Amino acid sequence: MRRPLPAIPALVAAAALLAASACGGRGASHAPVPKLEPDAAPANAGESSPRSRRRSDLITREEIEASHVTTVYDVVERLHPNWLHNRSPRSDYVVAFYNERELGPAGLLKGVRVEGVESIRWYDSVIARARFGFGHEAGVIEVIGQ
Repeated sequence: MRRPLPAIPALVAAAALLAASACGGRGASHAPVPKLEPDAAPANAGESSPRSRRRSDLITREEIEASHVTTVYDVVERLHPNWLHNRSPRSDYVVAFYNERELGPAGLLKGVRVEGVESIRWYDSVIARARFGFGHEAGVIEVIGQ
């Protein structure tokens, strides 16, 4: 035979008791909770290298300057070489864009100098199709210039 469910107030009271016991019986803590920016490293991240904190979909102006190379292709090849490799059987090549204008295959980035480039962003096939339309199944490398 089924047991009847306890009344809702009893369930609320039981949940409150569990919550109080989890806090040591003192109630909710009023200590401020530190907020991190989406890309911020935790306070104890001093042990990790800057390379491990780098975003996997973005190369910043600072990273471009620190790479000491002259073309966008060389920057990508040095910092994120996997962006240049086609992973899709439905597409022949990764597509390059410069300020939202399609250039063509990513190899054309060998002719784009880093002067005036603010950032370089990677879009995987799903995001590339949503942002740029069909025909970008291998992904997109977008260069953002000044």
